[in-house]
Amino acid sequence: MNDTQKPSGKFPVFWVDLNRVSSSGETVQMIADKNALEVLAGLAPVERFDSINAGLHVSRWSNKGILVQGSVQSGFSQMCVATLEPFDNSLKVDLRRTFVPESEGRRFSPVIDDGEIVLDPEDDDLPDIVSGGKVNLWDVVLEELNLEIDPYPRSPGAGDIVVAEGEQPEKEATHRPFEGLEGLLTEKKPGNG
Repeated sequence: MNDTQKPSGKFPVFWVDLNRVSSSGETVQMIADKNALEVLAGLAPVERFDSINAGLHVSRWSNKGILVQGSVQSGFSQMCVATLEPFDNSLKVDLRRTFVPESEGRRFSPVIDDGEIVLDPEDDDLPDIVSGGKVNLWDVVLEELNLEIDPYPRSPGAGDIVVAEGEQPEKEATHRPFEGLEGLLTEKKPGNG
């Protein structure tokens, strides 16, 4: 969606209360309607969304947190950065996110050693800390799509270099930092004779 078009609807909501998720969890199927597609397209690097389907499982995690995992499938249109033509694209994103209330956030704070945050690449990501005890699953879906959608897409038929008709591609200049020194090596200095 371009900058002059503003979505007219409200951001979609699907709230999950961290305190009300059962121990066995629940499966959630979310399908964006026309209004949601329009609003979400205004917040993503796409011209429009044609579909967004999320199949998620929400379950208890840690003491008071929740785990949201599943997949999001989306169809959308983007503007090719090479041809400046719209093209259709699709994406499937697998997600796994954890959320804890503010009261539990301190337990999951990263280790700080000598002013540096220490993260173990083998550990899971730190959980998101939730203010108010609720998570809007549409926020989670949009964040995951924005992380995975290419903001500078090329359509499948676009070449590496696109040249307008009648123009010749520019040759890349070769950088030679000592080019000016060549003359000094062959030049004879007075009195060295």
